[in-house]
Amino acid sequence: MNICYIISGVTKSYPLEWVFETLIAKEINLHLFLINDTDAENSLVEFAKKSNINYKQIICKNKVELLKSIFTLSSFLKKNNITIVHCHLFEASLLGITTAWLLRIKKRIYTKHNALIHIKYAPKGLKYDKFINLLATDIVSISNVTTDILLNYEKVNPKKITKIHHGFDFKTIEQLSKNDLRLKYNIPNDKKVIGIISRYIKYKNVPIIIQALSKAITTHNLFIVLANVGGPENEHVQQELKKILKNSYVEIEFENNIFALYKCFDVFIHAPESLLDEAFGQVYVEAMYMKVPIITTVSGIVNEIENKENLFSLVDYNSSECIYNALVKVIEQKNESILEQAHQYSIKHFGIEKMCNELIELYKK
Repeated sequence: MNICYIISGVTKSYPLEWVFETLIAKEINLHLFLINDTDAENSLVEFAKKSNINYKQIICKNKVELLKSIFTLSSFLKKNNITIVHCHLFEASLLGITTAWLLRIKKRIYTKHNALIHIKYAPKGLKYDKFINLLATDIVSISNVTTDILLNYEKVNPKKITKIHHGFDFKTIEQLSKNDLRLKYNIPNDKKVIGIISRYIKYKNVPIIIQALSKAITTHNLFIVLANVGGPENEHVQQELKKILKNSYVEIEFENNIFALYKCFDVFIHAPESLLDEAFGQVYVEAMYMKVPIITTVSGIVNEIENKENLFSLVDYNSSECIYNALVKVIEQKNESILEQAHQYSIKHFGIEKMCNELIELYKK
């Protein structure tokens, strides 16, 4: 197998690096084609060099440049005798699946990462999704949520869909999490630290969480950490933070070593506004592994987890009052047994070996 991973808009990704390392260890002949809008520092390029992976990076700043890149990608695929393409994210899938179809490459795969974004917020994107689905031979669905969307909204042939959960290299996470980030971000030791790792996007419901925290902070000694932030609701959320939480929070634009950040949290909150708004939710698995109590709505991968009522503090959608009540309960009654169960569940169901073995089975079909 000569496999080319085509990836857009990513400059650093531990999960992708874990996949590449595992596939190479299993003697898969791997190539990378990276699409970005800037030639700034790129950790995936450095990873490819370090790992002796054949790669090419192109810079595309608009759809016209992306369209012209068909010729560059076509040359790369033909030169390396690629027999399978596997695309990740929108621009990569649009360019990669189209080019592979034109070259009559028999195995044209993309991973479905998004949930309702095109359906709820950018309906024009749905026609591109359907076009990609038509030309793809296989689609990796990362959860029941993405399968539901593929079948019921995008009307995909079910024979094209293979569900493969994201995989995590827990040994690497264990090493990375040993770093102490409290000093870096001035996180106090004498307060309960509430963690939120989320972009400021409407369906992520960060303002609802802030409302709950505004009440909790008057009754408990709390400090709020908001990480990997920014997005379309940035201005509104920042106004709410300054007005309500005042000096009891820190915003972190981006922390690469997110695993070490979980070690600072006493509670983690994630509250998407509906079941289908979170495609997977890697933060769930990360917090489970790091033994952090999780307050959440039922969204993404949570819906598939057995005995979820025992592993999470589940709250109603769009309810700051429910989040507040759950937060008070978790702060006052931390259950080590439940945290250990969640930790073991993450290891059993979301390991990188399991994911890559399932990918290889798909490549062999």
